[in-house]
Amino acid sequence: RKACPSPGPRQTPPPAMTRPAARPSFLAAVATALAAAILGLLPVAQAFAPDRNSWTMKVSICDACGYVMAGLGRDLKYMYEARKKWLIKDLRERVSFSCETPHMPGGVLKDACKFVMMDYSEAIARGVERHWTKGTEEFEEDIVPLEFCENLGACKEGHQTINYQMNYESKKQDDLKEEKEEKEEK
Repeated sequence: RKACPSPGPRQTPPPAMTRPAARPSFLAAVATALAAAILGLLPVAQAFAPDRNSWTMKVSICDACGYVMAGLGRDLKYMYEARKKWLIKDLRERVSFSCETPHMPGGVLKDACKFVMMDYSEAIARGVERHWTKGTEEFEEDIVPLEFCENLGACKEGHQTINYQMNYESKKQDDLKEEKEEKEEK
């Protein structure tokens, strides 16, 4: 067997041979990232790192925040009923493990959850703490995940979850199909 020769230094084609920059398709982006990782130009983790500024990730960050707060809300309710409360260090630890709970879906939402933790973990801990601190407006109130996440800034007012949007689009397609069939019957 012969060894493959090293590709050598990378050469840039002359400007006349390059295409104008176009928005790559998903498959093209994956292929490019995979090639960069294989060639050692990027670490694999960086090659497939989620784009925090994409529309999908922004929506997912809000949804992930909702999952985090729903889980913390369940735990907080248990603590109320058991007449207990977390020590501050335990609360911060519980918040930090929010992305690893069984209720957190995988994939994009798990990636989004990491962004939630980077940006909002301290604010989440302070917000949960207010729910057991006497004299605060939130004292002994249930956590409303979407409202909590809107107050943090993880969600915009009027946010609709990915599931809601997918169901809405599916229903819209079904309605259009039904309307078309009705017209064809006439």
